[in-house]
Amino acid sequence: MRYTAIATRSGGWWAVEVPEVPGVFTQARRLAQIPAMAADAVEMLTGERVEVDVIPSLPPDLIDQQRIQQWQEESRQAAELADKASKDSRDLVAQLRAAGLSVRDIGEILGLSSQRVSQLAPSVPAPHARSTVAARKIAPRTGKVLKKDSTGRRRTSSL
Repeated sequence: MRYTAIATRSGGWWAVEVPEVPGVFTQARRLAQIPAMAADAVEMLTGERVEVDVIPSLPPDLIDQQRIQQWQEESRQAAELADKASKDSRDLVAQLRAAGLSVRDIGEILGLSSQRVSQLAPSVPAPHARSTVAARKIAPRTGKVLKKDSTGRRRTSSL
């Protein structure tokens, strides 16, 4: 079962109350300690294993609670936008690669490094990748193509 603990700052401690279970009170030095301490207190009274969510309650003279809630909402929205931007960047890179643009050109267009574009790009080569003829090595001076024979030695041949 899930319960809610209300933690109120009192001096150097957090005073903790679980309103759903009458008589459950405890205290802790740090907010991170409260879920385990409140769960132990509830389990002692009810005999069942529970999970506890903590709601910190700060005095109004310390900080405006609405400001904290506004920040939390803005942070949630920022995380959603970051997820959307990440998905959009992967989609755009894939589309631009499929259109034949180079990794460097895509980086310039999107304001990303070519390394980041390579991370986002699908692992298929761009449509304009070198052909096997263009990728062959040309022997100096003769202009003939160097090929490896069945023994692995380089041999020259005419184009």
